[in-house]
Amino acid sequence: MCESNMTLQFEAAWALTNIASGSSHQTRTVIDCGAVPIFIRLLESPYEDVKEQAIWALGNIAGDNPECRDIVIDAGIVNPLLNILKTAQKISMLRKRYVDNVQLVQGEKTPRLILKKVFPPACQY
Repeated sequence: MCESNMTLQFEAAWALTNIASGSSHQTRTVIDCGAVPIFIRLLESPYEDVKEQAIWALGNIAGDNPECRDIVIDAGIVNPLLNILKTAQKISMLRKRYVDNVQLVQGEKTPRLILKKVFPPACQY
């Protein structure tokens, strides 16, 4: 990802975040278009605003339903989020990261497999 595209990355992530916060069909469309792995890569952006927007988007997707949550976890969100926690400079970033973690483990029947994916990496920090 080219650093000169920071504004474009932020604006595109913002637009997709808004779409992902809509109906389940809209959230699924964002997933089907391949946005989840891109958002996870954006978590490693050198720009806090881009990371923050990616966190919002992934939180919206994960919070839609357990299937979407599992897609986000399986795409590899846990370790990048924990790395952000260690280095985040903005309080709002930490709040969003917390909300995102809650959405990763919410649901009536959170499978033990999901808990095993989320909590062991968190215990390392």
